[in-house]
Amino acid sequence: MNTAIMKARDIIAGYRGPKLRIMEVCGTHTHEIFRLGIRSLLPENVALISGPGCPVCVTPVSYIDEAIFLAEERHATICTFGDLVRVPGTEKTLADARSRGASIQVVYTPLDAVTYAEEHPREEVVFLSVGFETTTPSACLALKRAEAQDIANFSLLTANKTMPAAYEAMASHTDAYLYPGHVCAITGTSQPESLTKQGISGAVAGFTASELLTALAVILEKSRSGEPFFVNAYPRVVRP
Repeated sequence: MNTAIMKARDIIAGYRGPKLRIMEVCGTHTHEIFRLGIRSLLPENVALISGPGCPVCVTPVSYIDEAIFLAEERHATICTFGDLVRVPGTEKTLADARSRGASIQVVYTPLDAVTYAEEHPREEVVFLSVGFETTTPSACLALKRAEAQDIANFSLLTANKTMPAAYEAMASHTDAYLYPGHVCAITGTSQPESLTKQGISGAVAGFTASELLTALAVILEKSRSGEPFFVNAYPRVVRP
């Protein structure tokens, strides 16, 4: 075990301050926290709460219904990432629609959907753009490429979200956030930093054991002061 992990574990295990609720708002953080068994290291007075999670998990039922309507009633070809195929709508999933003859294509990138539209000019192709700041730009680039190549049968059905809205919506349910490092690498840290003015504390965290434990240790250390704080504990993030 490296020195950074040992130091962070000692700080976490030795915490004797007030009760704290720490929320991770990223689905990848949640996955890694469970996989690494990090909750088992926390003292009783520290609660780690799983927040909104991945964009797929918070996709509205109405969005899935609309995608199914386009596929079944408008005979559009729906291009989507695989994780949306089994998300339930009001009565069925995209997988159910596909089993009944609807054209549902699983793609790996939005650009794959553009390529599909180019190769199938007689089909109306709709890419399901669901994501936060990390994935929304790639959908915009796909639309830009379709426009540049004069591909008129390609469009987006959007359900994109931004992390700041999630931070503010959940602020009353936590004392500090684990901010997702990959989002902050794209957006910068000015928005999380500004939340300290509203009394919302947090630390930007990466996704390895060392990075997650370091961020948690920093939060516990900083919380002792009782003052709102922001810490960038993810070295790949730079301020804009």
